Amino acid sequence: MSYQSKRIQQEKRNKKITLVLLLLVIIALLATIAIFFNNSKYSKISQFTVTGLKNTENPNEFVELMKLQAEHGLLAKILSLDNYFAWGERTHYKNPQYKEITMQKNFNERTINFFVQLKERYAIWCKVEIESELENCRWIDNEGTAFESAPKSSGQLIPSIGENVKMAEFSANAQIMSSSKFNYIKNILDTLRELGIQRESVLLMRQLQELHIQSTSGTKIVFSLRFDPSETALPAIAEFDSDPGLNFFSEINLAVEGRAFTTAR
Repeated sequence: MSYQSKRIQQEKRNKKITLVLLLLVIIALLATIAIFFNNSKYSKISQFTVTGLKNTENPNEFVELMKLQAEHGLLAKILSLDNYFAWGERTHYKNPQYKEITMQKNFNERTINFFVQLKERYAIWCKVEIESELENCRWIDNEGTAFESAPKSSGQLIPSIGENVKMAEFSANAQIMSSSKFNYIKNILDTLRELGIQRESVLLMRQLQELHIQSTSGTKIVFSLRFDPSETALPAIAEFDSDPGLNFFSEINLAVEGRAFTTAR
């Protein structure tokens, strides 16, 4: 091997060694900076605040839930979550129990502030197991999304929608039905409330795509969820309620679009 070739190889080895040493220096420098920021009192979070929770909820438990999401960030993997800089610039967090969660940081005070918007409790969705009759109820918001557990309701103020199922389980953030079909359900319940028709029970028949409502006057009303009830079904109920009155019927079946099948008492 010629002298020139040996010299070229030696220069290549020197460059590789220089690059490795430079990389090690950079890593050591970054580690030193990370340790400094992680342990410095100037980067420690002085306080977490949470605004908007219910009185029964624990703010500390809420912060721990948010930490589970924040720990996936790049800086959070290097710094501890008690470090102000570990929280990055993310401003929105998600949790199926809440409609919206926003975060604001205050560098001067070294605080992390969460603002929570609760979901609106529109109705209660109860699943009842067919064999064991085990019942599991959850609140649903005005978009038909289930969130926290709820008691069984039988009053007029809060609609309660029952459904007979094989397994009375709820997945996180479960939807009672598609948004369009839930809008049909919501339209039916809201219209009956406006008409002053009181509910004894509301039963969702998912396979039939029907909503069966038993009024306190003893009239069974059947609505279809295959078409918009505001077109023909709800105007028909308003007409029957006006004349001759729901008390005249034992059943009003509106499951066929544009048709009404009635059974007198």
